[in-house]
Formats: sequence, C-alpha cells, structure tokens
Amino acid sequence: EALGFSFLPPFYGSKSGKWEKFQKGANFAVASATALNSSFLAEQGIHSVSTNISLGVEVNSFKHLLPSLCSSSSNCKELLRKSLIVMGEVGGNDYNHAFKQGKNIENIRRLVPLVVDIISLSIKELIELGAVTFLVPGNFPIGCSPSLLTNFHGSEKDQYDPLTGFKETLKACCGIGGLYNYDPLIYCGYPPLKQCCNDPSSYISWDGIHYTEVVNKWLAHTVFEELMNTIPRLGSLCPSSTVNKLRILYPMFGV
Repeated sequence: EALGFSFLPPFYGSKSGKWEKFQKGANFAVASATALNSSFLAEQGIHSVSTNISLGVEVNSFKHLLPSLCSSSSNCKELLRKSLIVMGEVGGNDYNHAFKQGKNIENIRRLVPLVVDIISLSIKELIELGAVTFLVPGNFPIGCSPSLLTNFHGSEKDQYDPLTGFKETLKACCGIGGLYNYDPLIYCGYPPLKQCCNDPSSYISWDGIHYTEVVNKWLAHTVFEELMNTIPRLGSLCPSSTVNKLRILYPMFGV
C-alpha cells in the first residue's frame, strides 16, 4: 500500500496460462511453508501437516512464471533490475513446527544456519537471473508469540514492556482462554471462537501467530520511511564484492 500497489495476486491456485494479472507482481507465500525442504525436515522428525511447499519450491515457481512476463533473457533481466523482491519473512515455520512437535532448543538452534543458508542461496539464484533490489525480513520475535508462550511460558513478563504504544504485547486479540488468550486447538474464526477483542489496534498479536494489521503498518512505515533513508548500499560496505550492485535491506529482527 505504501508503494501504491494493490494486494499482489497469489500464484498458487491460479490457472496455468492466466498470468496476465501478475504483470505488477505475484505473491508466492503459502501458509505453513518452510525455508528448508519438507523431506529434509521430515528426516529430523519435523512435519508440516498442511503443506510440503518450501522456499525452493516457491523460487522454482517464480522461475517458471518469469518467461510469461518477459519475451527474452535480456528483457527478463531488465524487468528484474527494476523490481523489488521481498524474500520472506521465511524460516519461522521451520522453528514453529519444530517447537510444536516437541523439539528442544538445541535441536532448533541447529536449524538456524541451515535456514540462513537456504535463504542466501535462494537470493543468489535470483541475482543470477538479474534481480538487484531485495527486502529480506528476519524472523519475527517469536519469544513474544502467544502461541509459543502458551506452551513455553516463564515468569518474566515484566521484560516485555510495550515500546510502541501497544497495550497488549503478549495476548492474542482473537483467541480464547489461558494466560495469553490462545488455545492451540481452537483457532481464530473456528466455532466457538467467532469474536475478537474490542480494540485490535492496541494488540500486537492477532491470533497468537500472526500480527495485527496495525503492527504490519508500523513495520511497513519503519521500512519505507526510516530504514530506506539510512541503510547503505552493499557495494559501499564491500566494494570488492562481485555483487556490489545488490542492495539488501537487512533483517529488522535477526534470526
């Protein structure tokens, strides 16, 4: 919205050959998708019950779509040169699935460099195609997520002070019961849960997993009004780099 665009149409679920609507962008996000390949995660005892799509699948889908948007390799490079690639947030579900399936923190820490590597490799793939400008959000601060706090809560709530005017920093707006207004068996919108809090704008978490609209607006404002004016070009940081024309907006939260 800050860039004047409508919501980007989803790639998955669109009919093959009906791709004119992607001329101004496409959304390859899939609920519960992971950064790491689903078969690799399964070998670690980590499963996604709703999809087997990973970042590699999404990148391949993008590469499959690209020829329909430009007539030649040089035209595709020019199109990508003028485009913004938003890579993520991705990787959070790798950790979420692991936590919910009983993996301990050491198991999950071992995933972090693997997730970072696959994101880096995916970015390099797109650079080779001609992409120049990337926005790479880091993982959300999952230590504040009601869904995880419900299962892994401690006694240090006073460490989570509201810094941005939000009154409810840990509870879900649309939820039911418990310390964090979250029940892993009753999702927002499911019976009997069809009502939300009176003032979602005062909450950080919408349903215990996702942010409220006002939080996403706050993050977008931070990116477009503040970070865009302060983050240096990568080329000025490492002039000998072979990708010195690449501009990456570094993660806001880290992993």
